[in-house]
Amino acid sequence: MDPRALILTIRTHWLKLAITTFATSSLGIGMALTTPDTFQAEARVFVSVSSAAQPGSSVYSGAQFAMSQVASYAELATTPAVLGRAGKRIGVVIDPSTIHAVPNVDTVIIGIDASAGSPIEAAAKANAVAAEMVTYIPTVETRLID
Repeated sequence: MDPRALILTIRTHWLKLAITTFATSSLGIGMALTTPDTFQAEARVFVSVSSAAQPGSSVYSGAQFAMSQVASYAELATTPAVLGRAGKRIGVVIDPSTIHAVPNVDTVIIGIDASAGSPIEAAAKANAVAAEMVTYIPTVETRLID
């Protein structure tokens, strides 16, 4: 298309172009202004096995056991038992959809991600869930051993 044809097309359809540009810009600005802010925070939990818990076992077998349990422990992060205790710890009800626990591949670390409307609340949720995991997991393991 040569420049003269392009200018003629723009002159002919300038109103459609202006309305489309205005409408899409207004829609984008409206969505940006009405979407609530969401902040995320992460806490990490290191999983280890006490050698006293398994007499006669080696450090290596304890590490292997911990690594095999990490995925299961990550699932516990969003259970009512953990979220209920964590919510009591910080004084709010924690919605399970705002917490995601992800086991880091080939490690004994669980990443706990929390989202909220403020950075302080997101950090409080992540830290509370991590703290409750530290106290809850041994009770589950103790029940399994007994």
